[in-house]
Amino acid sequence: MPEDPTLIGHVIDVSGDLFLVDLLNCEEGSCPAVTIGDEDVVVGRLGSYVKIKQGSLSVIGMVSRMKEREQVLASTSQASSNEIREPLAIRTLEIVPVGTLTQNGDFERGVSSYPTTGATVHALGRSDVSSMFKKFEHTRFDVGALSTNGETRAYLDPSHYSAGIVQSSGRQDLENPGPSPRSCSAPSKS
Repeated sequence: MPEDPTLIGHVIDVSGDLFLVDLLNCEEGSCPAVTIGDEDVVVGRLGSYVKIKQGSLSVIGMVSRMKEREQVLASTSQASSNEIREPLAIRTLEIVPVGTLTQNGDFERGVSSYPTTGATVHALGRSDVSSMFKKFEHTRFDVGALSTNGETRAYLDPSHYSAGIVQSSGRQDLENPGPSPRSCSAPSKS
């Protein structure tokens, strides 16, 4: 068991829009889980959030995929070459970076500095995730509960989305209306 109970793995691959994380090995047949306070957090659940730490950098990411592969470890003993070795399940998460935590713990959307391979990955509990969305609660733009925890409400700042909302609302640009649906003709059959 690691010294930090929230430690769940290490970054093995980094790109601009995706991190690959190998989880720490757990006992055979057990579902990886950690306890944060009085909460049991299932590791690798799609839609759950994790924190990637390296030095003073803290990136928040969301689990988008979990996969498992088998690896047979090399023998460490002087046993015969006919020794049967059990394969080890290596679980890998695909993490989409969504933001960073500032030095005082405030969540900011977007990532400008990226971790490198070897960075530690930590599970986040309900209170950590709630505090990330709490910042937007004053907007009263409640988009619903998180799929990983029905008690945690997700809030967004609609000022970042106003242009998209107006465009998708069906309102036409009065100065440059473009073709109306009625003026479009179907292709003729030749």
